[in-house]
Amino acid sequence: MDIKFPPYEKRLPGLLPSPDDLDRFKKYENEDMLRMQTLCFKHGIQESPSMWYDLALILARELYPERKKAGRKSKWTDLNKCYVVVEIERMMGGGVKTVDSAAYQLSKKEPWRSFIETKDLDTTSADPGEVLRKIYFSTHKDKWADMWRDAFCYHELTGSIDLWDKIIFDEFNNP
Repeated sequence: MDIKFPPYEKRLPGLLPSPDDLDRFKKYENEDMLRMQTLCFKHGIQESPSMWYDLALILARELYPERKKAGRKSKWTDLNKCYVVVEIERMMGGGVKTVDSAAYQLSKKEPWRSFIETKDLDTTSADPGEVLRKIYFSTHKDKWADMWRDAFCYHELTGSIDLWDKIIFDEFNNP
């Protein structure tokens, strides 16, 4: 069902209007109304007081869609970033002095080493520790990071750190 509207300019009256122009304009009006109703039918719009608004909105969305973000979808979800924050802070609680050195040491361990791909390094830094360091500083003040800190504390209190480590390993190996 291909609906076409003739150009407006073809329907304009000549310099000297004729008596037949009124009938011709009524015919154009009826044809346009039929086309508009056909568009409503095509888009599943029922007859209602808001049907013309509904049609205008659907057509506007088709004509002006929101642009999609360029590039591939990031594998670094908010959840992964929160894990980075907790793990770096965990290492710092275990004797590592700075975020930089904790990020560097973490980048050498699994599952972090495998998860940081060459694609990450191409866009950020040649140093995998730097990737984790940047993620840490962009996320460590986030409310979700606080929630995952609490989740880690729960595992500490219940003596289930091995379960925490398994969850992280599974998350990064089977996202």
